[in-house]
Amino acid sequence: MNKRNAKGAVVVELAVSLPVLLLVIFGTLEICNMIKLKQSLTIAAYEGAIISTIPGATASDIQQASQQVLTDRGVNMGNVVVSPSNFQSQPSGTAVTVTANAMYSQNSVVLSGIFGTMNTQAKVVFMKDLD
Repeated sequence: MNKRNAKGAVVVELAVSLPVLLLVIFGTLEICNMIKLKQSLTIAAYEGAIISTIPGATASDIQQASQQVLTDRGVNMGNVVVSPSNFQSQPSGTAVTVTANAMYSQNSVVLSGIFGTMNTQAKVVFMKDLD
């Protein structure tokens, strides 16, 4: 094989392998980002549940604390819902759910168009303590 043919073979190998390599790299980045997003939502919901243990805490206190966690962790367009929203007036033993959710496309690093309207969420369910 002469030198010119060897250069041509290298170019063909690069043309075939480079797209695959880039796909693996960008795919890995997106998967890691999805894991970070899910973990951030879980932490936000958990922190909201912790706030609920403070006497006199309201649903807006929980949402504010959870939203602060999402902001600190760089989550875009995150939403927090407390159900039932009037949990403080519910009897002891009532199950209260804090749900944090966000869309993948709003939090993507590289491939935002691929995920469309995919949404992820994390829920924390806790029992209202004694009054």
